[in-house]
Amino acid sequence: MWRLTAFVSILTTILPIFAAAQATDDDRGSSIAPHQIPRVETRIEVDGVLDEEEWGRAWSTTLDFEVRPGENTPAPIRTEVLVMHDANRLYVGFRAHDPDPQAIRAHLADRDQAWADDWVGVVLDTFNDERRSYLFLVNPLGVQMDGIEVESSGSTPWDGIWKSAAVMTDWGWSVELEIPFSTLRFQRSAEPQVWGFDAIRSFPRNVDHRTGAFPRDRSNNCYLCQAHKIEGFAGVSPGRNIEIVPTLTASRTDEREDLPNGEMVNGDPDIEIGLTARWGVTPNLTLSGTINPDFSQVEADALQLTVNRPFAIFFPELRPFFMEGADFFDTPMNVVYTRMMREPEWGLKLTGKEGAHTIGAYVVDDEITNLIIPGSESSDFTSLEQPNTATVLRYKYDVGNRFTLGGIFTNREGTDYLNRVAGIDGDLRLSSRDRVIVQLLRSTTRYPEEVVEDFDQPEGTIDDWAAEIYYSHSTRTWMWWALLRDVGTDFRADLGFMPQVDYQHREAGVGYQWNATETSWYSRMDIKAKVADTVDQNELRTGKRQEGMAISAIAFTTKATSGIGGLLAGIALAQEITAPPEELDLDPFRECPGLVIRSRLELLEHRRSMLLGVERQRGLVLRVAGPIRVGGVVLLDARAVHQHHLAEVTGALRRHHPAAKALLPESRQVAAVVEVGMGQDDRVEVGGTVE
Repeated sequence: MWRLTAFVSILTTILPIFAAAQATDDDRGSSIAPHQIPRVETRIEVDGVLDEEEWGRAWSTTLDFEVRPGENTPAPIRTEVLVMHDANRLYVGFRAHDPDPQAIRAHLADRDQAWADDWVGVVLDTFNDERRSYLFLVNPLGVQMDGIEVESSGSTPWDGIWKSAAVMTDWGWSVELEIPFSTLRFQRSAEPQVWGFDAIRSFPRNVDHRTGAFPRDRSNNCYLCQAHKIEGFAGVSPGRNIEIVPTLTASRTDEREDLPNGEMVNGDPDIEIGLTARWGVTPNLTLSGTINPDFSQVEADALQLTVNRPFAIFFPELRPFFMEGADFFDTPMNVVYTRMMREPEWGLKLTGKEGAHTIGAYVVDDEITNLIIPGSESSDFTSLEQPNTATVLRYKYDVGNRFTLGGIFTNREGTDYLNRVAGIDGDLRLSSRDRVIVQLLRSTTRYPEEVVEDFDQPEGTIDDWAAEIYYSHSTRTWMWWALLRDVGTDFRADLGFMPQVDYQHREAGVGYQWNATETSWYSRMDIKAKVADTVDQNELRTGKRQEGMAISAIAFTTKATSGIGGLLAGIALAQEITAPPEELDLDPFRECPGLVIRSRLELLEHRRSMLLGVERQRGLVLRVAGPIRVGGVVLLDARAVHQHHLAEVTGALRRHHPAAKALLPESRQVAAVVEVGMGQDDRVEVGGTVE
């Protein structure tokens, strides 16, 4: 009960800031008139060549600012952006000038996998709520990358339907984008609409230059609040699209009666018919449905390392039905994880936004009940051969451009099984530098008898609470943060991904960043330090730690030596191995001619610990980092590389370290972390990076 009392007390303290924060809102550039986007009547042929005369009528701007690694310094290259629309589509054109077109980086790649190349793109805040935006990027060969960016929770995978084409020339390269309004969501209005807008370019050479349309205030924690405003689109509508995808899957298994020479007996054919549909009930609300869905064409999960992983492994959602509007269900704690639904028979989903109101709801009937049995030190997993019905309701309300309040409800029921979670949450941007994220949850669970006996779970109905409060302060130089997360012993979120319960985690940290000038020898340099402590609920109630002096001494020694050992190993491995394919003859890499290996230790952002990062680019280029430790537990050390585990290493990058894809072979980044502790769960970390 104390969690509820503490939560209400903190909200009572914070909420009075609402009025003052809104009255002194310094983020919106209300005095700056939005840029007018002209409407044309002729459809553009998307071929990458901006030769139609309509482009002469488009609104144009240039990307004059290098925003990374430079801090609003003059862009090293010229980039022109042109924007216009017709009744059904938004058109964006780029002329990306390059002083040395031979150095342009472009590869034919899978969708969303061209981050190491040159690319250009646009960011569209179609609701102008400064919380959520669409991202559309294209490389010089027309490879598309897209996604949905949420200010409070980061990026969400999303694959929209749009066209792009690019052409390389003797002066650089050009791009045309055609984005149907039916792909986007925005408010319906007969009057002109205002959207947030940014255009960006990646120019990777000896440094990965990122340029943008406006200067970035690094002391402002809201990127979309600083974006350009564009106006137009009067009378356009996302429409009420109807998308129907029928599926037919047939299979037959033949078996030989006797081995090895028995007669082959034909099995019975297995035919399955399925249907997935999506309908725009209104221009802002989308209803999706599926019956016996076929996910056979969905990309398979990348192999993940399970060594020394006491808790369940997170796999991203790749199934189209569940990816639709997935960001609407995000909460500070991961209480909605659709991968828990294994074999859905049917499902219905409604998602959308009307004004300040965001809603998401779905009901799914699942033939298999997957369960993560959480614990304080590890988790178990089981599947029950029984159906269940899963229901999720999500609602968010925007208060001005700084505050978002929300509620979540999940319900999952089967034979002698029940799990129900309800909670409230808030994203409170108190100022351009300070942010508070809070959430309070309560769960009710009843396990079937087989789970109670096999996994030593409580009998009957169990209830418990979970709460999280996170505060961050960030400027261009200073940052500090504090986190309190408390999850009760009997808390369960079976439709989410919370494999650890029965603990309280407390953390505080501070960091300082040096930003480069034109004469600096570095691009960025920072140092961070944090203190963290984790206790289980029994330790919290009794005030007695379980480690004891002997275990504390062992833990301290292990953490201290592993931190130093990892640093030394990283330095020892930091040797480049380069050779043309005909000369490269190294046994571990014989199957990868032309391989370049680089080693570095990298300190990731807050709450991301250190992970093994390997990057594949330019076809046959890998960068290797290791050995790395997470909380004193070895994930993968340098021996894995020498033992030819290259596939596992590459997979580790794709899952855990997507940010590394933006780093280039010429980049240099050195980082170190020293972690010490006086117990199994207390620790002090000090680390820094230099680019």
